[in-house]
Amino acid sequence: MALYYEPLDIENYEIRMLTILPPTNTHDSIVKCTLEKTSLIGPIKYVALSYCWGDPNITTTIFVNDIEVPVTVNLADALQRLRLLGVTRVWADALCINQSDRQEKSFQIRFMKHVYSKADETYSWLGWDGAERSKAAMVFLQTLLLTEEGGLPRGNSTVHTPGLNCKASQPTAIPTILEDLQPISIDDDHARANKCKRCLHELHHDALVEFFQRPYWKRRWIIQEIAVSPRVQIVCSGMRIALDEMKAATRRYRESGHWTAETETAYLFIDRISQLRRDYQADKQPSLCKSIAMTRESLSTDPRDSIFALLGICHDGPQLVPTPNYLQPLESIVVDISRALLRKKNYLEVVLISRLLENGSNPTPLPSWISERGTVEVAENSYANVNKQLGSWGSYAC
Repeated sequence: MALYYEPLDIENYEIRMLTILPPTNTHDSIVKCTLEKTSLIGPIKYVALSYCWGDPNITTTIFVNDIEVPVTVNLADALQRLRLLGVTRVWADALCINQSDRQEKSFQIRFMKHVYSKADETYSWLGWDGAERSKAAMVFLQTLLLTEEGGLPRGNSTVHTPGLNCKASQPTAIPTILEDLQPISIDDDHARANKCKRCLHELHHDALVEFFQRPYWKRRWIIQEIAVSPRVQIVCSGMRIALDEMKAATRRYRESGHWTAETETAYLFIDRISQLRRDYQADKQPSLCKSIAMTRESLSTDPRDSIFALLGICHDGPQLVPTPNYLQPLESIVVDISRALLRKKNYLEVVLISRLLENGSNPTPLPSWISERGTVEVAENSYANVNKQLGSWGSYAC
């Protein structure tokens, strides 16, 4: 029996909300919840879930309104973890939006910004795969904030502790971390007894790089979800850390002298998300063209999401794409955006946005006269001057 989705009242800003039911016993691992309609108008208490859907071919079963519903394993894991955290009401797109109704999906996209901005908190679920290394990285980030030195080696960081045969004794994994939902720190005595400070830092660094490279950070939809949320908790397996704490710890590590080119490359996706979040929270939303340029390497299954996933954080998004439509081909959407840009005399953006969106998720290189980084930097600063010069060459009509 399939889950029945009662139609939503768009004019009343209706959405659906999951209520996670408590387990019937301590061994009850199957998630049970109810799904009901509610309105974004007025006060409402809930959290929003941000996550990667995971492999659609690897599923498990949960119960929604007493009906068995197949969901991806990653979503089921996230709901289980939220239940352990005491979360009851949660918005999760895979279940709260009728995914088989393209018209509903198109309407709900316009509400996404409000869904995440009105949530008490957003939980960013990183998943179970590679959890031990990611938990170690999260512990390291917490340690950077809690201790004066942050567990970093002093002086010449290439020197191993004298008296230890590091090549022979260097461990291949960080000591097992007890699964706990509260912040914990590394057992320094255990660390000193088993490995040198340099070896420990190398393990921390490698774990941090892997943490920054998790698939979650590359997903295009999470950009808006994180950018508009007032508070974000990063959750991986049994560990969690607030996004603001993660950024503060990363900033401290960045300034320590131990930050490398490898770390910088791994951090690129998070860095761009952080920049877009800062801009949005400071009411300095970028243009759609700039946002697409900044997130060009992010991933989404549907090429139309290169546009739709960013509309809520762009100052010109609603004007360029008033109604997202999954029935409309990408090429047709780009034509409509180009016409809107021409009416605004934004000639340079017409060229750039067509090239940026070319081939959807497999973009071709930009023209030789503009660099990838230049697209991001020029977008807000110099477009006006170029458009003015282009406009002086003659008038254009759509």
